[in-house]
Amino acid sequence: MTSIQDDRTLSEGAEQKSLASWVQSLLHTLTGYYWPWWEEVESVEGVVKSVNPIRYSYEDFADVDHRLKLHCDVILFHEPGEQLLGLVKAVLLIQGGKREFQGLLAVSNKKLYILEIVAQEDDSPQSWLELNSCHSLNEVTTVHSLYQRQGLALSVADSVVLVSLADSHRANCFFNFLSETLEECGISPNIQECSQRKRKFLRTL
Repeated sequence: MTSIQDDRTLSEGAEQKSLASWVQSLLHTLTGYYWPWWEEVESVEGVVKSVNPIRYSYEDFADVDHRLKLHCDVILFHEPGEQLLGLVKAVLLIQGGKREFQGLLAVSNKKLYILEIVAQEDDSPQSWLELNSCHSLNEVTTVHSLYQRQGLALSVADSVVLVSLADSHRANCFFNFLSETLEECGISPNIQECSQRKRKFLRTL
């Protein structure tokens, strides 16, 4: 009887840990993607509000904070004539990755950059941004709109990158921006809605 009770206790503990992890991820998503709303809140009882010095646009992705532009120009870009075309802040998951993370997807006229936010954002992006990976634009073969337009799935080289925005309007804006930007750069990936079969595949990532 004791063994059964112990197993039940361990199971309940694992479920609570999983639930806590999910809630933490959800809170990161909400505070990250609905920051314009959060900035309008003067005070919330029991919550210490921090101010994000970095400005993000979710309608005009080419309107990039000057500190992020400088970071891209000085730290990321090495090819002659490379220029930042736009970026988005989102929750990202790469095929085969063990976790989702909050980061930036930056698009230049030559490459796609996946950056992870590893610390509190401040005036110096170099202190809180780490390069996860980068890919040539011609490695982007397919752009899928996720179910109910909550984000995008990009087929890049031999991998899939999920870009979750948790908001259909923002996801639509970025879907249009990325599609048009790739076309202007002479890249013609398959542009499509996420099929039922693709949805099942994405759940296995």
